[in-house]
This record gives sequence, structure tokens and C-alpha cells, in this order.
Amino acid sequence: MKGRSLHLRVLCLLAAVLGWSAAARAQTSVCSPPDDQTGRSHAWAVIPDHVDRVEAGACVLVHAPPRSGDHATESGFVQLARTFQEWPRALAAWGERVYLVFQQPGKDGATLVRARSLSAVDRGLGWDYEPLDRLEPYPTLVTRGNVVCSAAWRDLLLVISALDDGTHTLSLLENEAWHDLELPAPADGKWLAWSGREGLSVGRVGPGGMDTWTLEADHVRDGAAWRVQPGFEARAAGRQFPVDGLLVEVERDRSVLVVRMLLPGEAPIRTASLPVHDRAMLMPLSAQGPRLLMLRWAGADQAEETYPRLEVIELSVGTGAVLYEGMAPRSDVLSPGEFRMLATMLVALLIGVLVIVLKGDLDQDAVPLPPNTALAGAGRRLLGSLVDLVIAAHITALLYGVKTADLLGLSVLVQPGGQWTAIPMMFIVGGLIGTLCEWGFSRTIGKFVFGCRVVRVRGKVGARPGLVASLIRNGIKWLMPPVAAMAGLDQNTRHRGDQLAGVAVVIDLEPVIPGD
Repeated sequence: MKGRSLHLRVLCLLAAVLGWSAAARAQTSVCSPPDDQTGRSHAWAVIPDHVDRVEAGACVLVHAPPRSGDHATESGFVQLARTFQEWPRALAAWGERVYLVFQQPGKDGATLVRARSLSAVDRGLGWDYEPLDRLEPYPTLVTRGNVVCSAAWRDLLLVISALDDGTHTLSLLENEAWHDLELPAPADGKWLAWSGREGLSVGRVGPGGMDTWTLEADHVRDGAAWRVQPGFEARAAGRQFPVDGLLVEVERDRSVLVVRMLLPGEAPIRTASLPVHDRAMLMPLSAQGPRLLMLRWAGADQAEETYPRLEVIELSVGTGAVLYEGMAPRSDVLSPGEFRMLATMLVALLIGVLVIVLKGDLDQDAVPLPPNTALAGAGRRLLGSLVDLVIAAHITALLYGVKTADLLGLSVLVQPGGQWTAIPMMFIVGGLIGTLCEWGFSRTIGKFVFGCRVVRVRGKVGARPGLVASLIRNGIKWLMPPVAAMAGLDQNTRHRGDQLAGVAVVIDLEPVIPGD
């Protein structure tokens, strides 16, 4: 939002920079193993948030829904699942559930590791995320070190932490309790963890490549039952992404990112390359073979619209083909959470309209008017209100970074990032402008253009309305438009807001000179 304070922009930028540097050290993108029956897999990544996005935080969780099965999404499609003010240290995924692992300093040099989870729910027309407005909590792990990776398998969560002395610890969450396990090898090197169909797997990348071990399904709770797996010719300088039993490795070579597919016991296969983009995040995805997504916020010169959009490159690692490149496709429907909020607002509006309408006429007698004035007709009032509406829409569009035409045409309802909230904000802005203008000048810009003004008809007839009267009148007019529209049915062209506030909209007449 362009109206955000400079202070908030600086804080968000600082958080994004710190979070981006943390992303290079921890596992902040992951994909779940494909379901044995449906073959569906979910991918997740945490990226810095955009300071111009509505309700921006330090980072945002991005979800790539399955590309196959029922309600499959098209290539390049991603959703913003949840915004956070704190960066997670690692992600893990199983099925539709993603685990986020946070850490914070504890007492006496200890580290408090907090695991939380979120589940993607297929609503048919879109994906929703539960629990709503919070995360599912798990017991806190007390350790000494920094989380470097995590993995999930069914109801188990594995976390590997690096200690200050160079050693590593492995902890397993089971039945709401943490258990310590032994690593299958000395702790030197870079450790990775991932979930497979057979169980939990870990890998250690060293100068000679990557050694791997698996805790099989029947022995996953027994830390001594590690089974050695074939190794990979991984490079310590590269980044490895586990995808459905395979490894994808990405390494920078001058101005490009070289993408290799690692096979157990075989030489790496270079399949493709990606451009180097500053502040871009890579996300593994399993969809009829390993894929890789590159995500970044599009610059102002790239996006056709002014609201923040994600730029996506989706690459097939097996063939090297670019499956999608460009702005992330938009969903054509509101998310279920946004739909519920919008439905609640509409119900509240309907109740308010019914309460005011059922009160009946508040003025039964003739309306006293100041000399040389007459009640403004419905057509004149409507045209003046349309001018005020356009002004309110333009101001709101500037605040939200959207087009005025999109706001008036209601197309912001299908724009991502909560842009639909610009619609109620437009009416709030219109009500505030109308209140201040009528209180201070007895007319808005629209009324001035069409020769109308608002005057009192109770008390001091003809005077400017007070602040409370202006607030009542404009609150009903802008927040309950159906009530304002009933002015066209009233014999005095006054709606309930006029009657409650004790005012009327009038036009000035030419004074009658005696003797003419």
C-alpha cells in the first residue's frame, strides 16, 4: 500500500533482508512425497513479503497446490497461504500438512524450538488453510544450537540442529513428546533431511559427495536402525532439494544457475539452467517427475498491474523444459476465508438496512426549508453522488495501488493479496470526505457541481449541519447504499439518513422581487 509509513517500509525491508540471509542457511522450501493413491504432492516456500502488499509482514508462506489429480492447478500457479512477522528456520511437509519450525533464545544459552503446522484444504473452487487465523501448536523443544533442517513422516517430525562446537543433534517429535536420536555418522558436513515413502531420510554432504541413510517405516522410532542408502555425487557448494526419492542440485556458474538431477550411485546429469535473479527463492515440486519453481516479486516495470505480483518460472528437471514463465496465474475466485468475511459484512449490512427501513418515516409533517430554496430532485442528487463516488474510488485506488476502473468495476474481487478490501474502504473514504465537507462547507464536490447543499430542517433551519448530524447522514448513505437509494421513493426525496440527522438537500432559487 503506497500510503504505508516510511517506518513500516524500513522495518519490513530489514526483516526481509535478515530473513533472506537466514533462508540461505536453513531449509525454507519443501515438497511432500506424492500420495500413493492420488499421486498428489504439495510444495511450500517462505519468501520475504512485499512492503506494498496489503497487511504485509516479514515473510509470507507460498503454496504450490498439486498439478495432478482432482482440481489440479495449472503450471505456475501458487497461492499466498499465510503471512508471518517471524521467519521460520525450517519447513517440513507430509500430505496436505506443512510444518514450520521457529526458534528463539532461551535462558542460559538454550534455544527454544517451536513447531507449528498448517493444512491445505481443497474446497473445489480453491484452496483454504486450517486452522484459520492461527497455527496448530506442538510442544517446545529445548536444545542448544540452530535448526538446520527438518522432515515429516506421517505423525512424526524430525529436527536436526547444529551446535556451536560443530556437532549436530537429532530430535524426533512423537505423541506430543520430543525424543533424542543418534545420527548415523559423525556430524561434520552439511546435513539435509527429507521424507520418503519408506520413511525418514537424512543426508550428509561432504567433500566426497553425499552419504544417505533411511529410518524405515517399521523402525522409524528406533534411532539405531538407520539403513545405509546409495550415495549421491553432490557438491558442497551447491544446494540440494529432495524430490520424491531423487535429489535436484542447483549451483551458480557465473551468470546462470546450473540445474542437475542427482541419481544414486551415478554421475550427475545437467538438465537445464536458470537465470540468476536477486532475491529469488527456489522451490522443489513433484508432479509427474521432479520440478523446480523460481519465485520472486515482479518489479514495477514488469507487472502490468500496480499491485504486487509474483513472477514464476516452473522447470521440469527431467527434460529441462520450461513449463511456465511469467506472472503467477490468478485465481478467479475469492478464497473461502475471504468469502466468509465478505458474506459476514453483507449480512451485517442487510440487518442494518432492515432495522432502519422498518422504522418508517420519521418526518410526518411538511419539511421546513430556508427562504428561496427547494428540495433537490432525485436525479440531481444521484449525479452529485456519482461524482463523489468517483473521487472516493480514485483516492482509495491510490492507497491500494490498484486502478480506479478496477475498483469501480469490482474486478478487484479476483485480484490476489486481499485487494477486494479496497471496496469497503472506498465507501469508508467516501463517508469521511462527505462528513467533513458537509460539516465544514455544507456541500461536497459533487453537490457543488450540481448546485446542491445540505441544510438543517430542525432547530436552526437553514444552517450548516453539525458534525454529528453529518456523520449520521453520511454513515447511512455510504455504509448502507440501499437505504440512500430509497430517497428516490420518498415524496420529499429524503432518505433515512437525512431524516435521522434532521437535514435536507436543497437547491437555491432565484429570489422573487416584489412588484415584478
